[in-house]
Amino acid sequence: MCIFRTVVSRRVHNLNGDISESDGVAFCPCCARVQTSVSVLPTMNEPPNRIRELREARGITSSETLAELVGVSGATIRRLELGDTKLTVPMMQRLARVLQCMPSDLISTAMVADVADEVEAVRPEEVGSIRGLASRGFQFWRVTGDSLANAGVDVGDIIAVDISTTTQPKPGDCVVVRLTRDGHPPATVLRQWLPPGLLTTNRPGLNTSLQVENDSFRVDVIGVILRD
Repeated sequence: MCIFRTVVSRRVHNLNGDISESDGVAFCPCCARVQTSVSVLPTMNEPPNRIRELREARGITSSETLAELVGVSGATIRRLELGDTKLTVPMMQRLARVLQCMPSDLISTAMVADVADEVEAVRPEEVGSIRGLASRGFQFWRVTGDSLANAGVDVGDIIAVDISTTTQPKPGDCVVVRLTRDGHPPATVLRQWLPPGLLTTNRPGLNTSLQVENDSFRVDVIGVILRD
């Protein structure tokens, strides 16, 4: 097991590189992994994303025409529309420019009916040589849920979270979030940030997304998971 994952998860999301739509791996100093994909899978009656819906709304009648505008093959667009290829953040940005929308508009959003804690607090003295980070505006959490497994944040990892008020999430950042709903205890969860205000899970199987501004939950971003 990678030592960084037994001490602290450090994740880098390379969002500006020339990464193809099929790339979906993660980065860690020891394992040399890079993760940029956001895999948002549908419910039984829901399409995997809104690419086709937004394409047709813009009067683009075929996936081949959209492919020409984006600069990829028609097969790539068809696989994306069907959910057979992961929709990465760089590809979302390219599609959004052509479809004249926000990248987050491409994802089918679904509310989470019931949420539970996906991390538990860790005392600084439990994390050995890096406990000095606690005095520099970091908190430590042990991951107990798989909501960011595809982003390389695995159950059992201890993550360092920057909670300073000057740190703002960037596209693709992994964040710790507190969700509060009337009549329910608050839940501390892990999500991936997509502008302008979308929080999404990124794991195998069914994924859900939540707008920061919504009528069901109060959403407080606690901090950003430490990156190299």
